Amino acid sequence: SLYIDFLTPIHKLTAKNKQILLAFLMLRYELSKSITNEALLDEVLMNEDSKAKIKERCDLKGNYLQVAMFTLAQQNVLIKTLSNDSRKKYKYRINPRILPDMQIDDTNVVLQFNFELKCNQITDPSTEQ
Repeated sequence: SLYIDFLTPIHKLTAKNKQILLAFLMLRYELSKSITNEALLDEVLMNEDSKAKIKERCDLKGNYLQVAMFTLAQQNVLIKTLSNDSRKKYKYRINPRILPDMQIDDTNVVLQFNFELKCNQITDPSTEQ
């Protein structure tokens, strides 16, 4: 996906982590067709059944997905919070800042950037030494 390729230099994604992120985004999109509550959608996306689907789609073995999720959290692609579930220490969700804002029938994704420019920090490159 071009969208994932665009995110790669920003988040320093490896090829495998790009594949995993794409699988998560595709599954989230599929689930969003029937789940409209964002919190529930995040929860279902990160449940064991969904993770098994991700592992299968990406041909992952052992605990590779868990390690990749930890890495994606370090790269601000996933958000890691403490879990209320006594069986799990942490829970993850996709960082909403990287979720493309698109409707179910859309064929295009519009990327919008907001930058804050401070005029006193802008310099003319020709005057720098």
